[in-house]
Amino acid sequence: MIVEVSVDSKYFQESMDIYDASFPKWEKEPLDMIRQRVQSGRYVVFAYILQGKSVGFYILDLHPSLGYVLFTYLAVDEAMRGEGIGTKLCKDAINRFEKSEFSWMFIEAEDRQAVFYAKLGFEKVQIDYAVPKYDDEGVVSMHLLCMAKGSKELKKEFLAEVIESIYIEGYFLNPADKRIAMQLEKLPEKIRLSKELHVEI
Repeated sequence: MIVEVSVDSKYFQESMDIYDASFPKWEKEPLDMIRQRVQSGRYVVFAYILQGKSVGFYILDLHPSLGYVLFTYLAVDEAMRGEGIGTKLCKDAINRFEKSEFSWMFIEAEDRQAVFYAKLGFEKVQIDYAVPKYDDEGVVSMHLLCMAKGSKELKKEFLAEVIESIYIEGYFLNPADKRIAMQLEKLPEKIRLSKELHVEI
């Protein structure tokens, strides 16, 4: 069963233990910030409960002012991988998005994860995309994928606002950080989406 968990739930701590073991240092947001954002309603955490324990989770990062949600930090306990739990968590996130007031859902992913998400209906945003590191001033190349309600066109101006909000609010960058301008300069006038991913995994 997949349930929403609060910060005072044992399932939240179990999920955060999975989080801590699953992501490299550069990709990990401070746990105190995750807890604070869950308490404020900005983040919503959903855990996969099996035999009274969280064995996987994901987080939705809500941005009502821009009408989008960032699907982030999906992870499964290492001992339970390969059992389809990640797929069930992703499908649950998609279902919640489809029932929500949000128009767009975005996700950042490396090659293997991008292929997984594409199989579940996400489309690749055809741009050169990189995410800032939490632990230094570098960036890491990733895929930006999205899902929209209906046949919405992804406009450059809107995507620029989304990226700025991800960089500033998600990665805690100063608005003057050069990595923001560098990413925005890469955006083409026409944003294309593709169901095909050409990656080596």
